[in-house]
Amino acid sequence: MGAVPTQAAWMELMTETTRFMIDRFQQDLEAQQAFLASRTPQEMVTLQAEFVRNTIEQYMAQSTRLTEMMSGTTKQALNELKSGHARKYDDVPL
Repeated sequence: MGAVPTQAAWMELMTETTRFMIDRFQQDLEAQQAFLASRTPQEMVTLQAEFVRNTIEQYMAQSTRLTEMMSGTTKQALNELKSGHARKYDDVPL
């Protein structure tokens, strides 16, 4: 029954990834609309620079978040594997 928490953690990881992708897609659509509505080249360059900066920041934050989640899940899985499987000195068959 120890596998259930790990499975839940991996499901949470997939859910977080999906949430991020949906949010990014929505922001990409909004940026595209803003690009199309721009009236001058300067306005377009400003919008593009802001879009790139925000996108990089969001991907870096998401990468950090997923790394922390995976690290915690991996640590939990390793702890589950350790529990109840320790060998004693005298249980080795000769």
